[in-house]
Amino acid sequence: MSHGTHGFEVIAPRSPFYRGPFGRICSDLPPWAPSLEGHPDLESLLMTIAQGEMIERPTVKPTDIAQDAALRADLDAQFNSAIPAGYTYFGQFVDHDITFDPASSLMRRNDPSGLLNHRTPRLDLDNVYGAGPDDAPYLYDQDKGRKGRLLIGNIPGTNLPDLPRNQQGRALIGDMRNDENAIVSQLQLAFLLAHNALVKKAEEQGADNPFEAARRTLRWLYQWIVWHDFLKRVTRPDVWACALQLQPDCLNMPDGPKRWRLGLKDIYSWR
Repeated sequence: MSHGTHGFEVIAPRSPFYRGPFGRICSDLPPWAPSLEGHPDLESLLMTIAQGEMIERPTVKPTDIAQDAALRADLDAQFNSAIPAGYTYFGQFVDHDITFDPASSLMRRNDPSGLLNHRTPRLDLDNVYGAGPDDAPYLYDQDKGRKGRLLIGNIPGTNLPDLPRNQQGRALIGDMRNDENAIVSQLQLAFLLAHNALVKKAEEQGADNPFEAARRTLRWLYQWIVWHDFLKRVTRPDVWACALQLQPDCLNMPDGPKRWRLGLKDIYSWR
């Protein structure tokens, strides 16, 4: 007999693996070992690469760019993308939804092939819902009349919403990485608020299980955005068109964080 409950909603195609090992694109590929010719050490080489390839104007300070309208216009024309800047952080949010490796750095060095992905590949927002109200009750509002709602906090001294936090200020959310910077934190809060609004709507419509109805709707909306807008913007049309036909068994290890770090280049000289 299977344990737990079975979802009644249709969600994105699921991998044969629910949670399991990362895969590898080229398992027999030797580790990258760059030539240090002309550089005293690896750090010097990487700094040279970063300054030459990752900074638009290495000799110009961000403050100088901010004060020079002509230079800003030139940078905008050369580097600006049609991808909304906020999608850099949305991509980070998506990454946290489909990949999580809590292994220590020692474990990564000792047995990189044994690393496990503790997230599902189905875009099911487990970084928002955690293990659900039964197994992760600390994420959910326990007040009478608030059943099925996620906890919402307040910025101290105001009525402005914030992530729920403990006395030390640590966020009580499904994935601690979603509080690592202000923008991803606000995205997480937006999903919490959206879920609670959907619960209220489901209650008003007389749904048998308002929580499940709200979670299903929010997952569908999120999956639609990822598939029909986000991925279309960051991939070629032919790649997007054949993606569902690939049906990979698992997420490749090199693809996790690196896949979404491509978006960081869209925000140059953060200003």
